[in-house]
Amino acid sequence: MRTLQPPRTQGGACRWRLDPAFGTVEFAVSHLGIGSLRGHFDDVALLLEYEREAPESTRLELLLGPQSVRAGAHGWAPLAADVFNAGGFGPIHFRSHDAEVLGAAGLALDGELTVRGITLPATLQLEIRGEATDSAGAQRIGLAGSLRFSRRAFGIRWPEGQDATLADELLLALDAELVHDEEPPSAA
Repeated sequence: MRTLQPPRTQGGACRWRLDPAFGTVEFAVSHLGIGSLRGHFDDVALLLEYEREAPESTRLELLLGPQSVRAGAHGWAPLAADVFNAGGFGPIHFRSHDAEVLGAAGLALDGELTVRGITLPATLQLEIRGEATDSAGAQRIGLAGSLRFSRRAFGIRWPEGQDATLADELLLALDAELVHDEEPPSAA
């Protein structure tokens, strides 16, 4: 996976980077309308720009390695990896450009989602769970979020005979702790 550059700065916002030991991004899609096919991505990069006093300036960038997807038993894992990464497209990428404050801890982050080389508008619903200092003195912030999209709009099709068994709506869900990034980004 490529290295992420921090989102564009809006001023004095704090930068936060994913702590891979405390972060997951999962996907789910309804199967036959009675259950779900679920999986997760092993290759995840997440950057957040957030200031408690100005949550409307929040920016988020998320990259997922489609080749790293793991899904259920019964042979679904290779199928999921093939579908997400068919044709060798780059990472799944979400980058926000606007934030709407929803209550005390909620945000709707409008941005662009790129899957399989196709970029479309998308909204990630984000909950800021709080901030804390860990035993090593590092500042942390907790997040939960979800993004729903039409898999067919991005050309995601399951093989013949299986496509009709899975719903069109695909859910990406994140649950993560991020650490405060005190170092300024290097010029690229």
